[in-house]
Amino acid sequence: MVFQTYLSGLVSPGQCSKPHLLQACKTLSILYVTCRQLNKRRKEEFLAISEFYNEDLSLKMDFKKEYENWRTLNETKRSRSIQKLSLLDYPFLLDPISKVRVLKIDAVSQMRVEYQNAIVHQARVQQAQRLREEVQSKADELEDAVKSAMCPFLVLEVRRDHLIEDTLNQIYLKEFDLKKPLKIKYVGGGEQGLDMGGLQKEFFHMIVEAVFDPGYGMFTYIEETHCVWLNSSSLESEKEFELVGILLGLAIYNGIILDVHFPLVIYKKLQGEKLDQQDLMNIQPSLAKSLRQLLEFEGDVEDTFCYTFQVSSSEFGNLQSVELLPNGENIFVTNSNREQFVSLYVNHLLVKSVERQFQAFSRGFHKVCGGAALTLFRPDELELLICGCPVIDFYELEVAASYEEGYNCNHPTVTILWKVVNEMTLEQKKAFLMFVTGSDRAPLKGLVNLTFIVQRHGEDSDRLPAALTCFNRLLLPEYNTREKLKERLIVAIEIAKALVSPNVHGV
Repeated sequence: MVFQTYLSGLVSPGQCSKPHLLQACKTLSILYVTCRQLNKRRKEEFLAISEFYNEDLSLKMDFKKEYENWRTLNETKRSRSIQKLSLLDYPFLLDPISKVRVLKIDAVSQMRVEYQNAIVHQARVQQAQRLREEVQSKADELEDAVKSAMCPFLVLEVRRDHLIEDTLNQIYLKEFDLKKPLKIKYVGGGEQGLDMGGLQKEFFHMIVEAVFDPGYGMFTYIEETHCVWLNSSSLESEKEFELVGILLGLAIYNGIILDVHFPLVIYKKLQGEKLDQQDLMNIQPSLAKSLRQLLEFEGDVEDTFCYTFQVSSSEFGNLQSVELLPNGENIFVTNSNREQFVSLYVNHLLVKSVERQFQAFSRGFHKVCGGAALTLFRPDELELLICGCPVIDFYELEVAASYEEGYNCNHPTVTILWKVVNEMTLEQKKAFLMFVTGSDRAPLKGLVNLTFIVQRHGEDSDRLPAALTCFNRLLLPEYNTREKLKERLIVAIEIAKALVSPNVHGV
């Protein structure tokens, strides 16, 4: 793209906003808006939005300085209605990794303000407390607060067998620390493990598996699109839905890829974007197509379909009637009001029926990621940050790999391993990645940035390979033939896949 090349030529190390640079960004913004409109109208993308990412700008911008400039300008705009702009007012030019940097800078800024306010508040409290016994009663509380403020990490102390309960309690005790880097400490049962990286990943894997299990009741699995949706009839407390939102936010801050399968509409809702019938297509395409057929039907809608403004929904296995309008059971859907019916029905499914659950979920997410910097992200970028990139290049994984216990890149077994992996189908490669890392997606920067270790696990034998997913470590016996390695590896992958496959049913 000519304009991208021109913009790159204007960028220098430590770049901040300059008039000529902002003018180039403004021109690109016109192209960006046009491209989005064309993409929305066409069945196929006219141009991928990621084509607007400018690598030079993402690499060379002085993010701290530009953030301060952006924040100051935004505050001034609110008070003086001026139109000055910052490079951060053109977020479509920055890749998601760069936006996470801004998000973290924003978090530090927010924490600084919170601590300053807390110090001022504490000073006022102490000044007001004249009696010695009152001061003494606050001493322990003040000591804990000071310790928390001084600790550079959010440390969650949890028991494995009470994971959700302990995480809830810890998070609400340490609510002001949510924007700090996360460390996990397992306690109880004689275990005193402090997180050195692997425990953090294991924690996310276990708690996500628990809360998204359809049997737990918070989410339902939609067979048609293989995604999860908020359970409108869930009896779980709002605090638990808030916890899930907090977990997604913590995953973004700590660079953890989660094995969650929300439809894009969840991320649109988090960003406050308007929803429409197309969003239902991403969740329940058969229902969305039926509604589209209703809108396009050329005959008499009332006589043919006999629909009213009353619909049915499943509550605890029983069908319940819901009126989309007052007295809806007596209002028939006609050619003239069918658009209203479809709009109200889609709004009921995506908004009203899950309002309580989503508001709590959103509240939790914004406790971690809330702030001006969140507006820089498109919904699909939030999804990438949380779930990883679906495009994988296994030659990058081979480049990233390191070896232990006698293996090296030229060892015959290692050579066989990569030949077997590179000959796999795409689905088999994804299954292999899931087997060794716990996710079938790549980090945003690609597999080349993944820490991956292949460790020798004994001499040639019939034992299956094993994996420590928390540490991205493959334990591989020294198989002496290609056939045996391939057969043993595929069996191990299939067994692991069967063990983690959800016992779910469509809705």
